[in-house]
Amino acid sequence: LAPAVTVHVAEGRHAERPAAAAADEAGNKGARRSAMQTSTIGYADQFISLQREAVGELIGTFLFLTLGFGVICTATLGNVQLSLASIAAIWGIGVALGIGVSSALSDSHLNPAVTLAMVLFRKFEGKRAVVYWLAQVGGSTLASLLLGCVYLPQIKAYSTHTSIDALTNATTVECNGGDIHPLPFQIGWPGLPNDERTPPGAILAYEALAAAILVACVLRLDPGNGKPQHLGAAVCALILVFAPLSGAGFNPARDLGPRIASAVLSVHAAPCLAGFGGGEWWPYTLGPLIGAALGGGLHALGSGLEKKHKEHDKEHDKKQKQLSELAVYGV
Repeated sequence: LAPAVTVHVAEGRHAERPAAAAADEAGNKGARRSAMQTSTIGYADQFISLQREAVGELIGTFLFLTLGFGVICTATLGNVQLSLASIAAIWGIGVALGIGVSSALSDSHLNPAVTLAMVLFRKFEGKRAVVYWLAQVGGSTLASLLLGCVYLPQIKAYSTHTSIDALTNATTVECNGGDIHPLPFQIGWPGLPNDERTPPGAILAYEALAAAILVACVLRLDPGNGKPQHLGAAVCALILVFAPLSGAGFNPARDLGPRIASAVLSVHAAPCLAGFGGGEWWPYTLGPLIGAALGGGLHALGSGLEKKHKEHDKEHDKKQKQLSELAVYGV
């Protein structure tokens, strides 16, 4: 009887194996299907999130540069006398408004240099950085196109009083009694005469230094404690210091957008703008990016020293507490 029982038991086990394998396979298919659905939902959520952030960066950059470029157009093409302090104040207000408006949609970088600093020192994802950069340049281009169209008659009239060499080489020209840059909505302050212009290498250094200060402020300031107003004040102060030296860019998007817009407008609307976008772009693009790395590194160094100081204070307080306890027991 024992062998017969053994045979039946074995046959039962062999019969159960196909059923168990089928169940396992069905379970695995269900798990894979569920994982694929979860992955699809995850990708969809990421796409929607990136869309939202791109819109936020584009709107914020467009708003603050429309105000900034607009006040330059007013000063250079609108025949309105404005001081450097007035222009710097409008730029600061524009930065604060741009950050405030975009903060619900994105991280409100509004500056490729700031985004680069976040990638290097805050573990900001690369794909998000690319989206931010494209949105920032897009917002700058749209702001430049808008103001280029609004001030198109003045730009055309302005170009008729300039020489071909000045237009082609993107040098400064005389208008409204002063020397200004041929793209008045590009540089933050009227340029210097040809014999006094800052060399491109010096512009690179000035832009890197200013961007380093700005990025350090961005990384250091508390997000929930009036950060937009503080950053607006920082931009205002930096313009007052660096505008006479380099034009006060601090932002690659601020420089690249008008160059793209000038190329677009020069096709039909304003042929007089042809060639404006080719001169001396690299100091205003590379300078802020270099400054972002320097400013982020400076902030990281300061944060590391602050952390060590806090740990030292904590250890000191712990030892003082232990000594106090020993003194209570008369040890």
